[in-house]
Amino acid sequence: MTIAYITGGQYVPMINAKLLAQVIIGGVREEISLERLMQDAQEDIDKEMKQAEAEGVDEQEITTRVNRLLLTRNARVRQMNNLGGETSDVAKSTYAKCADMNELRSQFKIETPPRPEIPVGRTRAEVRRAYAEGRGASIEAEACASTPARTAREMSYDLKDDEAVSLAQTERIVQRMRVRRENK
Repeated sequence: MTIAYITGGQYVPMINAKLLAQVIIGGVREEISLERLMQDAQEDIDKEMKQAEAEGVDEQEITTRVNRLLLTRNARVRQMNNLGGETSDVAKSTYAKCADMNELRSQFKIETPPRPEIPVGRTRAEVRRAYAEGRGASIEAEACASTPARTAREMSYDLKDDEAVSLAQTERIVQRMRVRRENK
């Protein structure tokens, strides 16, 4: 996720390895459409970003302005269905402040694992006892088995043609424009 944010790429969590080809092809097609859009609108995007930066607005406002610009131009791109790839606002603000990967690594905090789910038909006491006896893995497997499976639509990375540029895509465009500016 970190590399995706820093480079202006897209984080795509794999839900099902059988869909890897769909993710690769869909992701590449979406990125090609974004690259074409960036080439066509580069001057306007750069002008909008510079104006917003001169006004001292935050990252979200810059993204919103560039998105508005692209929408007024009726820019159309391909979008891959990626329900699990959203980066949280906290993660974005942390990544944006880090100068390099070492600084980024120092920002990570270890979180306590979530409380185990209670399988259907079990009590909390049974779950606690199972963990105390070292049978936590079997309880977790049982909980997963009793949890409804994701629907086929949620597990799909379908590619939509001729879509308006989303805010998430615009965030990636803005990030890439910054990286390219810095590398000139």
